[in-house]
Amino acid sequence: MSIGGSGTARIALIVALLAGYAVIGVHRQAVSLPDKPLPEFLMEDYNCYGRALSRWRAGESPYADHHVGRVSRPQVVPDP
Repeated sequence: MSIGGSGTARIALIVALLAGYAVIGVHRQAVSLPDKPLPEFLMEDYNCYGRALSRWRAGESPYADHHVGRVSRPQVVPDP
């Protein structure tokens, strides 16, 4: 007797678990969408990654756009 049962039963169990996982994920998204709607400009994030990819393909640093998400803070000048 093998541990875990037959191969068909094991596959059926995996399929059932994955289907349940997908259903729970879709349900969670449907429930949270009214509280956290999709951004108005959903493509903004994609465009940021697209520009980084273009820079990388051109042989430049993909991180050249250093102002993304940066909060400007005043310079601290040490006392003399």
